[in-house]
Amino acid sequence: MPKKIKIGFMYSENSGKAPHNSEIKGWPNGITYASIINGISEKGGEPYNLKWDDINENLTVGSLYDLSEPKTLSDVSLEYLDVLCFMGFGNVLEVRKKDKELCNIVKKLDETQIIPTINPAKTVLKAREGKKRYLIDLARNNISVPDTYIANSLTEVYDMSFELLAKYGGYVTKPLNGFGGYGVEKFPGGDSKTIENILKEDKEIIVQGYVDNIQETGERSVFIFGENVNYTVLKKSSGFKTNVTGNLYGVDRSIVQCTKEEEKLSFEAKELIAPEAMIVRADLIGHRNNPYVGEITLSSIGLHTAVFENKENLAVEGYWNLINSLVK
Repeated sequence: MPKKIKIGFMYSENSGKAPHNSEIKGWPNGITYASIINGISEKGGEPYNLKWDDINENLTVGSLYDLSEPKTLSDVSLEYLDVLCFMGFGNVLEVRKKDKELCNIVKKLDETQIIPTINPAKTVLKAREGKKRYLIDLARNNISVPDTYIANSLTEVYDMSFELLAKYGGYVTKPLNGFGGYGVEKFPGGDSKTIENILKEDKEIIVQGYVDNIQETGERSVFIFGENVNYTVLKKSSGFKTNVTGNLYGVDRSIVQCTKEEEKLSFEAKELIAPEAMIVRADLIGHRNNPYVGEITLSSIGLHTAVFENKENLAVEGYWNLINSLVK
């Protein structure tokens, strides 16, 4: 029997129980990561869980949960594993509070190359340190994004709003260091207190034109695994939501065929931001034949696995191929 590949899945929501054995600890609470782990196990992988803030300075893990049987390893080197997959870093407040510690761990993984990772540690480190500044880089390189600026004061936000209101009819503000809809406000009608709080904490904030046909066209998540688009998920909600990706309720999801324009834009953005990335999620908005980049995700990537219920899980297939490419 061939040796099983030991795969570490880094995520923080790990108080769930295994679907096949309630005595096994360390399973994720959400459907996305659980379905990936279950699928990888069925293919013959040997899955483990660890939390990023349980990795010590010498890259040993305080608690490494075996997700196949009720066993926990203590103070074990990451070298015990064959591959490490970055699946999540905790909730947004935790990440914002411990951002330097998180980046330091990822930096050590990059420097030591102690274990191959998905995405490469240098890709994840660049994404964590640069935050959403890549949106500015995209705009400067004529890659289609809504007009995007960084403001350093409430006055600057106010000044930028005139242009964006005239062109788009609305605008959104969001922190550079955030995800999951944290701190996002849409104007007119948003709460300026949120802007003030973010500026107080971060000294800067993103101001971006709001593409109002998103209710009609939805948001499309284009998933690039390696050199190919594995699948595209269309998400539509009945009203404005700050977290379409993570919100399982009030959002309709379906698998759609990626248009040529969406594929082209997704690869252009990937090649500019992280050509070495193994997996990328490009969230696109606007008309499907003339899209904008909404966001590009390179670190902890929501995979929308709920759309694969009773179908072949393309996310599992994609991850399994990437894992095998790293252990050859």
